[in-house]
Amino acid sequence: MEGRASCENLLLSGLVGRRTLVPAKPPNQRVLLEPSLVWGVQGPFLPLSPDVAQRLGVVSSGPGQVPSNAVPSVPPPSGLSVLIRVRLELRRHQRARHTIPGIFQAVARQQPDRLALVDAGSGVCWTFAQLDAYSNAVANVFHQLGLGPGDVVAIFLEGRPEFVGLWLGLAKAGVEAALLNVNLRREPLAFCLGTSGAKALIFGGELAAVVAEVSGQLGKSLLKFCSGDLGPEGSWPDTQLLDPLLKEASTAPLAQSPGKGMDDRLFYIYTSGTTGLPKAAIVVHSRYYRIAAFGHHAYSMRPSDVLYDCLPLYHSAGNIMGVGQCLLYGMTVVLRKKFSASRFWDDCVKHNCTVSPPSRGPPPRRPPLPPPPGLLMGTEGDQRFLDLCPAQG
Repeated sequence: MEGRASCENLLLSGLVGRRTLVPAKPPNQRVLLEPSLVWGVQGPFLPLSPDVAQRLGVVSSGPGQVPSNAVPSVPPPSGLSVLIRVRLELRRHQRARHTIPGIFQAVARQQPDRLALVDAGSGVCWTFAQLDAYSNAVANVFHQLGLGPGDVVAIFLEGRPEFVGLWLGLAKAGVEAALLNVNLRREPLAFCLGTSGAKALIFGGELAAVVAEVSGQLGKSLLKFCSGDLGPEGSWPDTQLLDPLLKEASTAPLAQSPGKGMDDRLFYIYTSGTTGLPKAAIVVHSRYYRIAAFGHHAYSMRPSDVLYDCLPLYHSAGNIMGVGQCLLYGMTVVLRKKFSASRFWDDCVKHNCTVSPPSRGPPPRRPPLPPPPGLLMGTEGDQRFLDLCPAQG
């Protein structure tokens, strides 16, 4: 009984990895195949008591009483099948000389009016057409400034849709972005800007005071752009407001492709600096695709899924595993600049999220009982359930 109680506590607190569910009639119910098993975090299958099944809003079948309308359970894909699928997809894109921006543009043309990015903090929503237009404007602005393939622009911005549009637009112009950790201050920040070789810096208005602290250590030739309002600091003589420039820029794609391929550099991410000053890691187009594709297929995601991304966009988990599902597979991604245990389930319910990339941190609070629609996946004979809780560890 203790083992069952322990599993049920994990289930009710949102710490269950995957549950095998099948649709039943009426549509607002779900049937767990006999013997009503749930897969806990530690791996073993344990029976689910009728009381917990009722509280979760599912109908539990008894021993030997598999419902006649139940659909056979689909097991999660094997690691080998995912590996083969990703390699074949990547090889096809490499042969076609595709890039991450090129793949995104194809996705945006197919579903221009679908939501691409949602900012859970401000409520701002961008469709695929808006994200494509914004990134095209970024590409045109920096192309007109004379930046092109081989050049680097640093981005120092908190996680919001503009962050994605900026590095994506720079990539459309062949410019490599250096994604700076927003927690950097003084020496580490100046070090990262200096070693990146950036010709320009785009920073958010919320970080203007941080940039002012290191402005004396930056080269005079470094172009500075502020995304958003400078706030109480007012106007800086060596800083341009980026938003007016983007409003005046063309939203059409660049007339000439930068000539990049899947093996060329896309952007740089930095280590946390716990063992010294932060160090840059190169992310090429193929690496971005590989990481996002592995996550997509391993978790059996679909374009209809809504992903909740509360991870930093200057790191690979949030920007590749998370945002990559939007850019490459057309999923809607809900952004929260920082993980919050008190807001996690409320955000997921509000935005109908069905999956979240793994994260470290305190466990979210217990979800409301019975669980809201969207937590139990079962449409069109699909028996998967993608965990909404960040992994612990």
